[in-house]
Amino acid sequence: MDFFLYATIIFVVLFVAFQVYMQTIGHFKKGKKISNIPPDLLRKIERHPQTLLYFYTPKCSACRTMNPLIGRLSQKFPNIIKIDLLEETELGRIFGILGTPTIVLMERTTIRYFGVGVRKEAFLRSLLQKGISS
Repeated sequence: MDFFLYATIIFVVLFVAFQVYMQTIGHFKKGKKISNIPPDLLRKIERHPQTLLYFYTPKCSACRTMNPLIGRLSQKFPNIIKIDLLEETELGRIFGILGTPTIVLMERTTIRYFGVGVRKEAFLRSLLQKGISS
């Protein structure tokens, strides 16, 4: 019984620590300029004042939850770019993607928001309509 309790506590602590780590990484990426964006992606990003990059992998269960939402939003907002990390591993390295799904809001070549995990539709709409103010 004690082993199970300790193992559960360790698992929960590690899970929470990982979540805090991922949030911290996202916070420190705000304002970072990405200089080595491939030319074809850079042209797509520069078409709009702000562009939302959605990094995903096909087998990720959280990504499968977000894919229909991103699909609906991309019909209304032309500034969404979906990037499959199995096909675009170099882009994942350039942007420092550690997990999927990841949302990156770019203002030209500068990161304005970086978040890992599932996001609600209302939050994504606010990013796309107004950008991020902080």
